[in-house]
Amino acid sequence: ALAAMGRAGEAAPKVGHDVIVLSACAAHEELPTSPELPADLFTACLTSPLRVALSFVRRDGLVALPDELLERVPGSPSERRTPAGELNWIFTAVTDAIAWATLPRDLFRRLFRQDMLLASLCRNFLLAQRVFARYDLHPTSSPPLPEAHGHPLWGAWDLAAEAILTQLAAAAPPPSRVPSAAAGDERGASGASPEGGAGLARPGGPSCSPSPPAVPPSSFFTEQLTAFEVWLSRGAADAAAPEQLPILLQVLLSPTHRYASLLLLGRYVSLGPFAVRETLGVGIFPYVLKLLSSSPTAELSTPLLYLWAATMLYDRSTRIELLNHQAHCFFVDLLRAHHSPRRPAAPAARALSAGDSPSGGAGGPPGQQEGSLPLSAPLSSVLALFVLTEICDRLEAGQA
Repeated sequence: ALAAMGRAGEAAPKVGHDVIVLSACAAHEELPTSPELPADLFTACLTSPLRVALSFVRRDGLVALPDELLERVPGSPSERRTPAGELNWIFTAVTDAIAWATLPRDLFRRLFRQDMLLASLCRNFLLAQRVFARYDLHPTSSPPLPEAHGHPLWGAWDLAAEAILTQLAAAAPPPSRVPSAAAGDERGASGASPEGGAGLARPGGPSCSPSPPAVPPSSFFTEQLTAFEVWLSRGAADAAAPEQLPILLQVLLSPTHRYASLLLLGRYVSLGPFAVRETLGVGIFPYVLKLLSSSPTAELSTPLLYLWAATMLYDRSTRIELLNHQAHCFFVDLLRAHHSPRRPAAPAARALSAGDSPSGGAGGPPGQQEGSLPLSAPLSSVLALFVLTEICDRLEAGQA
């Protein structure tokens, strides 16, 4: 697989920099051949990663699951509220986190943050590394990517995916039995689907519409938020960034977990400039900027305010982007609301100062108070003024 990154009119592309090369195995190795595998397993990993990953989860799982289950996973990978979308969401978060933990920071940003298609191919290449390692094969690339098939987060993927598949198998209705003479005409009643898409088996009858089984949301992201919280409470003295940091970026996409992830990010950036650099480097900045520009709820106002105050304190390079997106209006509105009895920052301020557990518990683990962010109304005004001052500092007339 080749991915070109060069531009028209530039010098000849350089392999490994302008042209990314992904290959199935080393020169002295031979690809596996088995009737149980796709004819081109490497291409299947790159183009149909979820199907390949789930087939190995089903094969290696502790619970016996039917072969046809993978053909009946309901929903679409682009819809996160469906089982197929949730599986794709978890897979993206896991592979992003593995890449973040194993790649140099500049290479991670180049391969996983500059182009969405290239990032998808590189995430799927990590899956190919894991799948091919079972056959003692080693996919290669230029630039070379470290071996990541043994990363512990693959275990978290296996656990989450197997739990979802097991719930689907338990919730799906058993296929109806029809007389053999009418089996050809009544094929739809059995729920079999010749296309092998993400749709569920359809009940018999032309007037019936597909009804996905009721499957509770996966606990994967809640568990990762808890792991990040434990790291903040017990391991934050280490300079190394926690491996869950890229997962928090994915959690920001979910309204359900957004508030908890912002609270944890606020506690993380309070550790100092290295935490701000890691947060910006992992690619969270565009998502938080979008939150500022979309009229955030009162609950989100205080953690967003603290995040941007810490960012501006240690890295002022983001102020032009704030102006370009008119995001500075968020801080002006906070100042205007300061004298209102119902301040936007109050709910979040209480949670941050009390050290409430983002995972929904009665309280955080021991030591959490050290990382809490008590923001009173006057302090919120001071932080908003500080951010606005940093934004407007040294701007020429007419820019502000």
